[in-house]
Amino acid sequence: MKDPLVVLKKSIVVTWDKSAMAAYIKFVDIKPGGIEYEYPMILDDIQGKMINLGFDKEQRLVGIELLDAINDLPQEILDQLSPFCIPQEIKIKIVWNKSEDIAQIYFVDHSRDKIKHIYFCDDTRDHYSVVEIGFKGNLNFDETYHLIGMDVFCAGKYFPLEVMFV
Repeated sequence: MKDPLVVLKKSIVVTWDKSAMAAYIKFVDIKPGGIEYEYPMILDDIQGKMINLGFDKEQRLVGIELLDAINDLPQEILDQLSPFCIPQEIKIKIVWNKSEDIAQIYFVDHSRDKIKHIYFCDDTRDHYSVVEIGFKGNLNFDETYHLIGMDVFCAGKYFPLEVMFV
């Protein structure tokens, strides 16, 4: 039986605007106007965080905006970023389980046992705007509520895998 897991280390672009306290993670090159849908996720039960998920016209997750980046990203990522809106490349790890069609995305080099808090991005949280397009996934946080990764279910449809795995 062929191994259903595909592992990729990939560079993505993160832009941090320290004055606005915001960061944007781009999974693919996003042209102006390339975000067709942007859905705010207000994470009331995780210290009131607000994270916007950006989708392209094919309804694939192509970016994440963190509105309080200094508190939302682990220090090891912030240390790699310029505070002056200069896009920086960081390495991420993606594990794609083809048989279950789940992409596990790690922003930092942590194993799954570092995940202490999981926020479900689906109809269990009344995020009907995300449910409208059918997206289901998890935002994964460490013990200090820094975003360390995410899971995307139905990844073949909702994540730009064809761009990532070329």
